[in-house]
Amino acid sequence: MELTCSASGPIDLATYRRRRDFERDAGQLLPLVVDDLDILRDAGTFEEVQPALQRLVVFGPPDLNFLPLLGDIQHGLMELYVDQLGPLTLEAHKLGDVPLSLMAFPRVAVVYPLLDGRSLARIIDRSPLAPLETCAVLATLGRAGWLRLQEPWTARTHPAAQWLEQPLAARRDDALYAAQQDLAVALRTFQLVQSRLAEGYSPWARCKFLRVAAPPPDDPRQATAVVLMLDAVHDAMVWTVTSESGWCSGEFLGRALDAMVVLAPPGRLTVVGTPYVGRPVRQSVTSAARTMTALRATPKAWRWRFEKTTWDW
Repeated sequence: MELTCSASGPIDLATYRRRRDFERDAGQLLPLVVDDLDILRDAGTFEEVQPALQRLVVFGPPDLNFLPLLGDIQHGLMELYVDQLGPLTLEAHKLGDVPLSLMAFPRVAVVYPLLDGRSLARIIDRSPLAPLETCAVLATLGRAGWLRLQEPWTARTHPAAQWLEQPLAARRDDALYAAQQDLAVALRTFQLVQSRLAEGYSPWARCKFLRVAAPPPDDPRQATAVVLMLDAVHDAMVWTVTSESGWCSGEFLGRALDAMVVLAPPGRLTVVGTPYVGRPVRQSVTSAARTMTALRATPKAWRWRFEKTTWDW
């Protein structure tokens, strides 16, 4: 609900009520939104901008368009948050119960459920908010003591992420993220259907889907997908997927009963697998846009057999 006032512009009554509830529970007053906006517009140091940015992200109206005020400092802020939060491989865990007055703010309600042992990189990647907004929420939760970061048991690496270069690209406007989300829904549906149809052994019903870090197609929303799974294969194999236009997924490792998901440009694709011992195997598929081709590869006496299933997404 909004109340229009000619002197001060629209007033978001829902946000106003949430701010008053939080101030009452926390026992402290928040600066006015307009004051924080002035800091973003006039201040030149990260030490001044960062607290104002976090208050606007967490306690500001959901549709407040403050990002253009950051100008050229957005990348510096993103690097500062990454340095403050720690290595992107750190796992984030919930610590204590966040007050309901804080969970009432939309951006906190979106990010907080993701703190379930995921790495910082995975949280930023899965959050529907812009990466800079996600980091601001994480920093606020960490400073208040509701977030605990710890090194995982095994060291994990994360490839260079696109959001480090585009910290203000909201996930809902990111074509690659939207295509990956649509594909994930299709994969879950495909697996559910396969499990319902199966009367005996069905590897597609129980396999684990792993996304290959391949170069994104020019138009991710009109991409196709190749899902490759090895069955009855004891050793890992190195695979590549290439298109007639010159696109290449790069080499990736395929292990038994792990389904490797490759987002590729539509058209004729060539799948090549190289075992540690023996000859490379090759399979060509033609896949249309927004179509998934599931390939189950099994070795036979003199050749390899590829069982192909197609699915729209």
